Parts: sequence; structure tokens; C-alpha cells
Amino acid sequence: TLSSFGRKWGIFVTAPIVAAGIGAIKAAGEFEQMKIALSTMLGSEDQAISLLKKIEDFSKKTPFQFTELTTTTKQLLAYGFSAENVMGVIKSLGDVAAGVGKDKLPQLVLAIGQINAKGQLMGQELRQLQETGFPILDMLAEHFGKTKEEIYKMSSAGEISSEVVVQLFKQATSEGGKFFDLMSATSQTTLGQFSNLQDAVGFLA
Repeated sequence: TLSSFGRKWGIFVTAPIVAAGIGAIKAAGEFEQMKIALSTMLGSEDQAISLLKKIEDFSKKTPFQFTELTTTTKQLLAYGFSAENVMGVIKSLGDVAAGVGKDKLPQLVLAIGQINAKGQLMGQELRQLQETGFPILDMLAEHFGKTKEEIYKMSSAGEISSEVVVQLFKQATSEGGKFFDLMSATSQTTLGQFSNLQDAVGFLA
């Protein structure tokens, strides 16, 4: 193992370094697996590689690891987002997750994915977004100039389009928004920096 190798040659190998070495091997395999999966979904290996490179670069600058982001990308593509737009959606979702809790990313992806697939915001997805801590109800009320009760009725009637919801996510994560650039801030924390280190080591090759 890396630990025994370090002892043999008088090198102090810490647990994080061992983990990073293992992570490098796993990352290479995960990259190949995702390349195959995305090539199948997009119908183009070149397009899949281009997208994976964008995810790789993105992961090195955020508190989210490559595996999390590739899984998120695959899910969003399956929900109907295009390869051209998916990174922008991930950026918005990532900034929101950095604010409400990194563990909420899968729930945010599920909600926005279902909204996009249906083409509208329904009551179930409205509740899912509220449960994450994202202030979707307040934002919709302000956007439409309606009360919260009226927003509930609109969502039940399918009167809120998916475009409006995506627009509000972009608004919340753009300059001046509550969740603007939170991934960048979070990546400067100790855990965020270690996550970035794992990604950087994983893709040295």
C-alpha cells in the first residue's frame, strides 16, 4: 500500500495523501464510465468528452467533487436539459446548494429536473423546493405580484412554467442575488479545499 511504501522509504504518508492516491485511480475509471454513458446519451463521443472536461474544470473550483457533478449532469440531461445549457443549470443549483446545504443538491436536481420534464411547476415540486430551504414561494409571489395562497393555486393549475423557475434560480445566483457565487466562497473552506485537492490529484494525468 501507499502507507507501507512510505514507511519503507522513510516517507511520511498521511491518510489524506493515501486517500488522494486512491481517488486518482477511481477518478480515471469514473471518467471512462461517464464518457461511455454520456456518449450514449448525447450520441457523440466528442461532445461527451467536451462536456466532461467542463465538469472536470468546474469541480476543481467548487466544493463538489467530479463524481457528484457527473451524476448531476447525467440526471439533468435525462430530464431534458441540453448539453449546451446544463452547465449553467448546474452552476445555479450548486450555488443554491452551497447556501442551503451541500446535501440538498440531489433534492434540488430532482425538483428542477421534474419541473423541466413537465414544463411547469406543480404542487409536488413546489413543496420539494421549499423543503430544501430555497425561497421559491417568496420569489414567485414577488415575480407575479401575487400572494402565497395565489401562487399555490397557480401551481396546482399548472400556470407556472419551467422557464420562470429556471429564471428565478438564475436570478438568485446572479450578482446581487442571495446565493450569488456561494460555491466559490464555500470552496475556500478547509473541507472545500480538500475536495478541490482530491479532484486536482485525481486528474493529474
